[in-house]
Amino acid sequence: MNPNGNTSYGQMPPPPPYAGGQSMSQQMPQTSAFAVNRPYGQPVMGNVYASPPQMGSLGTPHMPRWNRSPSGSHDGRGSWKGGSHVGSNGSSAPGISAIPPLDPDVVLTLVPTRPLLKALAKECRPLPPWCVGFAPAQTLSEELFMFASFLRHTPEEQMRWTSLVATIDAAFREVWPNSVVAEMGTTAAGILMAKDTTAQFYALNTEDTPELRSKFLASANSFGFQVDFTTDYRLMSCVTLTEARTGERSFIRFGKDAAQCAIAAEVLKTSIAEVPARKYALVAIDALLRQNKVIDDIGSNLALLNGEAVALMLLSIANSYSKDDEPDAGRLLVDFFLTFGFPVHFDCAAHSVSYKGMDPPSPKTHLDAQLSVLDSIDGERNLTPKLEKFSHIQAVFHYCYTAISQFTQVSSSQRRAQSALSTVIGGESYWSRVLSMFHQGIAPFAQAVRDRQHILAQHM
Repeated sequence: MNPNGNTSYGQMPPPPPYAGGQSMSQQMPQTSAFAVNRPYGQPVMGNVYASPPQMGSLGTPHMPRWNRSPSGSHDGRGSWKGGSHVGSNGSSAPGISAIPPLDPDVVLTLVPTRPLLKALAKECRPLPPWCVGFAPAQTLSEELFMFASFLRHTPEEQMRWTSLVATIDAAFREVWPNSVVAEMGTTAAGILMAKDTTAQFYALNTEDTPELRSKFLASANSFGFQVDFTTDYRLMSCVTLTEARTGERSFIRFGKDAAQCAIAAEVLKTSIAEVPARKYALVAIDALLRQNKVIDDIGSNLALLNGEAVALMLLSIANSYSKDDEPDAGRLLVDFFLTFGFPVHFDCAAHSVSYKGMDPPSPKTHLDAQLSVLDSIDGERNLTPKLEKFSHIQAVFHYCYTAISQFTQVSSSQRRAQSALSTVIGGESYWSRVLSMFHQGIAPFAQAVRDRQHILAQHM
């Protein structure tokens, strides 16, 4: 926990500066765009491809028509021409005048409406939102780096994060003066808090009794948190804190068993957060599962896959390579999809997932579970004891492997997606972040949007 705003193990260091249009490949080692692990992973699809991914659309809401003028000259089917609202007979709508020319030096306040975000996506084609302002990524590993950098905390978000951490710490110390709140789970692995993510913590030197819960409820309420007590997949006592004003959500383990979480947090910190290639791959997998709504980042819904289990699944792949064969982020991501997307590589009915590696795979320990992911604290505990519909998750990974392999093996003229990563992660939900970084002055997104702001203003 670092309330002073210093870079913590969950915070990615800022990437080196890039000039607009400069390829990141000049700053990163060149690697192949598509490679799979030999001999651990072998491609099994050959030239058999699934249907190309369909491009999504933000859509435009139905807008009410202009009122008919008293003279009946405007028939409600008008359009904007030359800055005026012109009817089908060429007459201007009453009360509507031409939009005056905008000063190019003025920075506009752009409201993220759906029509405006759709226009922004159109103006930035063929780049996905995380590549705006940069030259197109040349490899999957380079694009994963760009995607993770795109989701990195801005200075404004870092201030909110620091404030949230300090407030949580203060709420706990009012009840347990010696408590220490620290990161765990996907937060310890490097997944930063965003709009739809839940920060994961554990609190040392705390106890769980009905009386202490009542005191903590009052304390947290006084700091502006909504409180919900529950248990997680380890059956530990937990509390969900939701900031009433911003909706930012945190999930904290507490009580005498919370000290065990330090072991799990250290594994994810040292093995993923501090290894860039693994962290970038995990950021992409986490985003993918959120879009497909098959992950529970809180940790209390046992029917869904939890974030810590996903991190250990990725770590099991990373630890399956030989010591002299460290994969880049792209290769690691593809091998993850290859392994868990095909029963020939991972038979969930016969094997458990151990973070120590998949070569050879571990015999299944929990025969009554669809998926067995062994806990890094207690190797006999399953982190996914009541997971449902793993076959659906496996189908998602199967599709992702096929889509990425197809993208990298066809010519650019035949590609149906903007980039390798955008074949599996839709960009629609990320254009609002591009606009947010424009308002915060974050390069190169600020300049990229500013160059198009007068076009975008017509869609407000």
